[in-house]
Amino acid sequence: MLTDICPNDEKNELHFFKLLFDDKLVDEIIQNSEEYFRNKFLKNKKEKFSKNSYSWLYKQHGIEKSNIMKLIAILIYMGLEPKKKVTDYWSTNIFFSNSFVPLVMSRNMFYFLCAALHIELKDNDLNNDFEEELEVEDDMDYEDNNEVQQSQKNFNHKVEDPRKKVLMFIEKICYNFKKYYYPDTDLCIDESLVYFRGRSSLKFYMPMKPHKWGFKFHMICESNSHYVLDILFDAGKEYKDLITLPNHSFTESIIVRLTKYYSHNNHIIYFDSWYSSLSIFTKLKEMGIYATSILKNTYNNIPLSEYYNIYTIEDRKTLNFISNIHSDQIDSNSKNKPNIQYQYIKNAKSIDYINQYSAFHGNKKRSKKWWKKVFMFMLDVIISNSIVLKEKYTHKKVENKQFLENLIKQLVNYDDVETISVRPKIIPEKYLYLLHNIKKMSYKSQKCIECHKSCTYKCQECDKFIHPECFNNYHKKNIYNIN
Repeated sequence: MLTDICPNDEKNELHFFKLLFDDKLVDEIIQNSEEYFRNKFLKNKKEKFSKNSYSWLYKQHGIEKSNIMKLIAILIYMGLEPKKKVTDYWSTNIFFSNSFVPLVMSRNMFYFLCAALHIELKDNDLNNDFEEELEVEDDMDYEDNNEVQQSQKNFNHKVEDPRKKVLMFIEKICYNFKKYYYPDTDLCIDESLVYFRGRSSLKFYMPMKPHKWGFKFHMICESNSHYVLDILFDAGKEYKDLITLPNHSFTESIIVRLTKYYSHNNHIIYFDSWYSSLSIFTKLKEMGIYATSILKNTYNNIPLSEYYNIYTIEDRKTLNFISNIHSDQIDSNSKNKPNIQYQYIKNAKSIDYINQYSAFHGNKKRSKKWWKKVFMFMLDVIISNSIVLKEKYTHKKVENKQFLENLIKQLVNYDDVETISVRPKIIPEKYLYLLHNIKKMSYKSQKCIECHKSCTYKCQECDKFIHPECFNNYHKKNIYNIN
């Protein structure tokens, strides 16, 4: 369900993107980036003040909003057209040259903005503002709001949060996620691993994932549209107390934190066995939320309860489903499967679509700074949600690639994108012979123009018979005089 996102009937891609990555957030990033750059680079006396130095670029251009938007456009473009090295986008080599990126920004300017970018934002109590908009009741049974904030403050006095560089950035983005979209009935909670092999204490090792190392995020999204509603950054075992609520286990705290805005609205939550436990179903029932999951095989002799039902289903292996809404009956809509199994398969894997989008269209730029990798991931989630918003508003299927192409053109502020001609690939005259074609002539032979031996190969552009091994020598010496 959309919430007044297009008062001016604007339907372009940039409008939906700016709803989630708004101008206020961009202004804060620019302000923090300038402060970070002045403290780190301008006070560094060892840096040589040359035309290509970061200090010279900062004094000439500064960190403008238009340049930040162009930087984001280039990062998105790099996901569409990946290359092995970032410098290949500005290469003059005819095999690697690119016609779009050099038109938008110079290479030195790109590296300057990447070095100056800083997303450590200040706390503005966004969660309290969002709870007031949703009119969240304070007398909930599960003691969420005051208890969460108090436990967070008490723990922060003991240890510093290692996620502080990106925590407020993620919270402000998730605030916009929830502000402009309210989900349907079916919701899904799952984990996502963002690949990173650099040095960071936040890094996880998960051997069952395609990429074994990276950052772990817990996300809740709508099952039908795959719209991400909230994200929780896992800090690891050493910092469990940053997430764990009083009188809750670690996994229960994750579920409660992600679902606290959707209580008493008949939502159905689907999650896998890693989050599942008997106690979490009791807490969700008290919150007015239905749930369906799979239990681990370690549960035996489970007692009966009014908060949940257990169903054992024999498929390729024995599965123990737990639910407080679905049953094991087979109906016409479940494709000859028990209803609980069919609904779980249908709705529990929505996070995989986000991972799939990030794998196909996400930016693969490497960075030694771990928080920049988190920024890239959040940018992928923002774009994925923007596509969903446009689909919901226009009631039409939107292709990912077409959406990204239009968004890139609008971010770089092209007035008439259809009439702009890309920069032609300028090939030096002395290398034009590389474009010549050599072909074998089956019907006749003549002497090679270079070695004067019998030859059946002919250069189509020069109209000369020449051996393949003589091709380079002839063109270099006799046509372009290259030594």
